[in-house]
Amino acid sequence: VPLTITSLIQRLETILSSTPFGIEGIDSEDDQVGTIGTLNRDYMTNRQDWYGAALDYWDDTDATVDGMLGGFAQLSPSDLAASRRFLRHLQDT
Repeated sequence: VPLTITSLIQRLETILSSTPFGIEGIDSEDDQVGTIGTLNRDYMTNRQDWYGAALDYWDDTDATVDGMLGGFAQLSPSDLAASRRFLRHLQDT
């Protein structure tokens, strides 16, 4: 079954909201982030701030391959292997 953007997002939210792929941490404003659902809720209520911060970020980012990829212009074999495992997990879910 081909993945649509909507189904991929739904799968990611399900996977990332559960163990072992749960997201917990602190956002760029030092606020606690519990799950991808929390992050999504915050985005939905503060779209203007969200997009404003994104514009500020990209204004300060070099227009190079390395800049656009956040310093990951080249990946190690272990990064690629982990990405493959994650994508296979998405397909199988």
